[in-house]
Amino acid sequence: GRGGLVEVAATESIVVSGASATRASSIVSRTADAGDAGDVTLAAPTVAVRDGGIVSAASDPGASGAAGSVRIRAGVFALGGDPGARVESSTAGSGAGGSVVIAADAVEIGAGGLVAASS
Repeated sequence: GRGGLVEVAATESIVVSGASATRASSIVSRTADAGDAGDVTLAAPTVAVRDGGIVSAASDPGASGAAGSVRIRAGVFALGGDPGARVESSTAGSGAGGSVVIAADAVEIGAGGLVAASS
């Protein structure tokens, strides 16, 4: 079946930051089969994805389902840092890729920051 919606809303800020040797801090919706991935929506005055953080809606290799879309609504959106950070919709299977929409008053994409919609 279809993946569900991942929605995070905050009155001050959302920060996705950091990675260990085996896992990155992340907010993700993905599919590994025929169902489509759900969408990911973040909304806050400040949204920051940095230092290895990931926000993603994806379709895994071998999946026929489509990737979801990522939507970020913020006053300030910041992306980057070491070892990089990314916001993406991607498909590695046969399903369609989704979109990435960032609506903010100010957008800062620093070193290591990646925004992508890919297939």
